[in-house]
Amino acid sequence: MVQAINSLIATRTFPASAIPATYAVHHSGWMPIIRHPERARFLQEERFPRKVKATPAEAIEHARRVIHYRRVREAEKRRKIEALSHPRFTIESRLASEARERRLSQLLNRQHPRFGLDYLAKADRLRKIERGE
Repeated sequence: MVQAINSLIATRTFPASAIPATYAVHHSGWMPIIRHPERARFLQEERFPRKVKATPAEAIEHARRVIHYRRVREAEKRRKIEALSHPRFTIESRLASEARERRLSQLLNRQHPRFGLDYLAKADRLRKIERGE
């Protein structure tokens, strides 16, 4: 039984800091645990008493899945933080890009065929009136 457990652990890759293991609970169950050797002695073993399994292989598989999903969530958090800290998402760059878009849309609207030359002529006349010419 112990050899089967060791071979199951050996075939999987886990982070060096978290190692899946099991404890026998009474005579009928196996509790999955995760060992964290880098932590303080009283925090080294993380137990899952509500996830007791019938065989040690099932218990190790549960602990392995917990480690895997924690890695996935950490990667998601890291990617989200990287994306949000990108310069494209800062307030100043957003305001600048919105101002650029506004100027561009104003230029496009002035040159739009619907307005034609009459619109441009009226705009020139209004500018001259404002200047006092």
